[in-house]
Amino acid sequence: MKILWRSIPVLFLVVLTACQGMQKAPTPTAIDPIAVFTSAVQTVAAELTQTAQAMPTPTWTFTPEPPPLAPTQPVVPAETSALVPPPPAIATQPILLASPTALALATGGGPLCDNAIFIKDVTIEDGTKMKPGEQFKKVWRIQNTGVCTWDDGYSLVYAYGDGRLGGNGFSINSKAEFTAPGEVLDVGMMMTAPEKPGTYGSCWQMRNDRGVLFGTPLCVAIEVVKQ
Repeated sequence: MKILWRSIPVLFLVVLTACQGMQKAPTPTAIDPIAVFTSAVQTVAAELTQTAQAMPTPTWTFTPEPPPLAPTQPVVPAETSALVPPPPAIATQPILLASPTALALATGGGPLCDNAIFIKDVTIEDGTKMKPGEQFKKVWRIQNTGVCTWDDGYSLVYAYGDGRLGGNGFSINSKAEFTAPGEVLDVGMMMTAPEKPGTYGSCWQMRNDRGVLFGTPLCVAIEVVKQ
């Protein structure tokens, strides 16, 4: 009986060992190559990221180019410059502007050679009423107040105003018209009233044989009215 009870544990171990040997071996798991490649790429990328983060960030330093050198003038030694005298100062005189009339008529700062003043209207006083297209002769009396005689080449010419009155001026052509200093002379010309009603006027002035105007302007003013 004791032998039987001692044999039971041995028999249990034998049966247990046999059952373990009869168990089916585990089936190996299939390996996905795409998953393995993806995992490897992710691993490498993670390592590169960690490496890049561990590397220090480079610091760039910009060094500008030096500016071009300004042109310099040669330096003259002190002993040499002392031997060169400074340039002489150029004396300048003020430029005096004078009118052509004053230059042509002045006689060494004395009285004017040519000058004239208005004495009176011999004909057609200012404001005279005229018919449209009416012709008239305007005459002024003037006096020679200069020191030169009016002779050949002196004339009365248009100066300014309304040119619609016409007129050819007046010229001294004969000795009878020569005018010595202090004398008087009647000068004038034919004119024509414009056709349109209104007030018209023009001025004339004496001119010497050098083409210079002188004296008081001589003016005429008329009123053209309908009849």
